[in-house]
Amino acid sequence: MTSFGQCLKDIRVKRGLSQKELAKMSGVSSFMISWYERGHGEPQIVSLVCLADALKVTTDSLLGREVKYDKRRN
Repeated sequence: MTSFGQCLKDIRVKRGLSQKELAKMSGVSSFMISWYERGHGEPQIVSLVCLADALKVTTDSLLGREVKYDKRRN
């Protein structure tokens, strides 16, 4: 599983955003985005949701999860 910081950086770069731009869009400081991307920690749930919303991805994507649902299971 890919780390949160690596997923965050990969998605941010893919969207063509700087850390500062993502900070402005998400309300999460550019310092914290840099901190996460360097693998020094993970965000609280509120920040995770704000980052996912700003990047237009799911929280699972940021957490490096690829969930595959079995439609036969309830």
